[in-house]
Amino acid sequence: MPKEKYIIKKAQANDVDAVVKLYDTVNDYYSAPGWGKGVYPTLTSVRYTVDKDNLYILVSDGEVLGACTLDHEQHPAYALQPWGINAQNEQVIVVHEMASHPNHRRKGIGKKLIEYSIDHAKKCNATTIRLDTHITNIPARALYEKCGFHEITQWTGTILGIQQTFSVFEYLL
Repeated sequence: MPKEKYIIKKAQANDVDAVVKLYDTVNDYYSAPGWGKGVYPTLTSVRYTVDKDNLYILVSDGEVLGACTLDHEQHPAYALQPWGINAQNEQVIVVHEMASHPNHRRKGIGKKLIEYSIDHAKKCNATTIRLDTHITNIPARALYEKCGFHEITQWTGTILGIQQTFSVFEYLL
């Protein structure tokens, strides 16, 4: 069986529908507080990240199999976390909305997106990469640790009107 070829690139306007379809498929497969079809991520949020030039997609044979947003936008709660390094926003790359297609799990898509995020952060002269995931997202938490991220803490906050607890991770460059 031939090995799949993956390409990671910045999403363009013509990729929006495929990315929304990916997120909807993920939301059908995995239920997380705050995520859901028509709730988050939405067509509006995907268009926003494409317009900001911050959405990256992993494509194989023309199909979007993974996506993530890479930017400097830290959640306000990040200011209260015990990070391993004190860094200004422009020195921090934050990974948001990372997802891989449920029918293609365990093929290294998440790992490839994380590796790409690390390379991207180095090119941006960042000193750290930060992200969080819902505490119940065990596969994501395991992936981040396997890729060298360290869980800094867990924080609980109200997102979209729902009290939630997140694991907060950091990768020092």
